[in-house]
Amino acid sequence: MAKGRLFAFDEPEGEPLDPLQAVAAILGALDAVSCALLVGYLLLWPDQAVSRAIGMSPAGPAALLYAATGLPGLALAYTGRMPRLALALTLAFPIAFMLFYGALSLALLP
Repeated sequence: MAKGRLFAFDEPEGEPLDPLQAVAAILGALDAVSCALLVGYLLLWPDQAVSRAIGMSPAGPAALLYAATGLPGLALAYTGRMPRLALALTLAFPIAFMLFYGALSLALLP
């Protein structure tokens, strides 16, 4: 399969698609959509306990976290290189954000 092909029927030889590559590509696309929605939400409603505690909106750290994990994972999935690493990177964004935001929220409970 040529690099950059996401679907097996795009390839003239009909070489089967690596399942890890397909899962990483789908999760990478979902990461991109969820990050855009999340950053939009955090920017539109900045009056949250986490925002007040850290003195800034958590939208910036969320976008940086996506740039460090989701974008490389999506790029690796699209090119077909290192599908296990691509899958790990695409899974790292939601897990790391949940841990970061959840820990801050729990630390700020009265």
